[in-house]
Amino acid sequence: MEQIPVFRPLLPDFTRLSSYISRIDSSKQYTNRGPLVLALEERIAEHLGVDKSNVVMCANATLGLEGAYETSELDGSWFCPAWTFAATPSSLFRARKEFVFCDVDSDWRIQVPVENMKESLIVDVLPFGSSSRIQDFSPLVKGLVIDAAASFDSIQNFETGNRSFPVSMVGSFHATKSLPGAEGGFFWSNDIEWVSRFRKWISFGFDENRNAIQAGTNAKMHEYSAAIIHSSLDSWASDKEEWLDLKDWAFKLSSQYGFELFSEPDHHFATPYWIVKGSSEKIESLKKIFAKNNIQTRNWWGEGCQNMPAFKEVRKFDLINTEKIAKQSTGLPFFRGMSEEFKIRISDTFTKL
Repeated sequence: MEQIPVFRPLLPDFTRLSSYISRIDSSKQYTNRGPLVLALEERIAEHLGVDKSNVVMCANATLGLEGAYETSELDGSWFCPAWTFAATPSSLFRARKEFVFCDVDSDWRIQVPVENMKESLIVDVLPFGSSSRIQDFSPLVKGLVIDAAASFDSIQNFETGNRSFPVSMVGSFHATKSLPGAEGGFFWSNDIEWVSRFRKWISFGFDENRNAIQAGTNAKMHEYSAAIIHSSLDSWASDKEEWLDLKDWAFKLSSQYGFELFSEPDHHFATPYWIVKGSSEKIESLKKIFAKNNIQTRNWWGEGCQNMPAFKEVRKFDLINTEKIAKQSTGLPFFRGMSEEFKIRISDTFTKL
């Protein structure tokens, strides 16, 4: 019996890509802010509802996060949720930033202790495609980095809230995201000087005279990544409908057997995840019966970053909710192009619970 994977990427085929590949062949420019990358910055800015000068494309979102911290010029310790993907604290480590793990609330969003809110530096992870809540952060915050890796749809017409403190946001176009580009990411900030520093950072710290005026790296997006993302954008309207139809199917099936969906369908935004919630006993039973029927499940964020060896020395507050969530949720197979056969097998497996 064929295994049903928890995810199967679906990127644009050659027919859809061919016109963009032809443009690369004509321009003979393959990287270093080529025409497709510049055009993509405009399209992403339009999607976000922001000025294009505040958006920078980069090689991937993990480097985008690392660069956001490296170029923030914000001193102090960052508050980071323990309930997140490993890339979030890894980027802080690689940027040599001090940070502390915080717990999350019932919506899986960071909980910064009230007494620490003033002049704080915060990492706001948008879990599993959730929307931004920038307006909820106090004007007393010192700086904010939004990890919007999987939230392409929910940050459309992004509301900056006219925050007086510097904010940056990073998103991903990895093959596993709702708008896939194999690899790639974007950086945005409301602070144009932060944008300028980030743009230099992804290109060895060079200024316009090719002088390295700051420490940097090579994190530029190349034209072929841009071509894939452009092609995905071209079909975004229909692809989004497919994601939402799949989400509706997952919601009905989950509800029928007493599970909650982390992201309820009335939010009307596309996400590449099917995350179910239930008691730890129900979740463990679900994982066992799925494994028995050769259907993958995945704890996308493990048991929380605080339990991963790489982060064992990181300071942390009490993580009661994080520990609970890790045992009371799991990811199920969810991807565009899923066959009816797979859907029937998944539905039949639920009946064996």
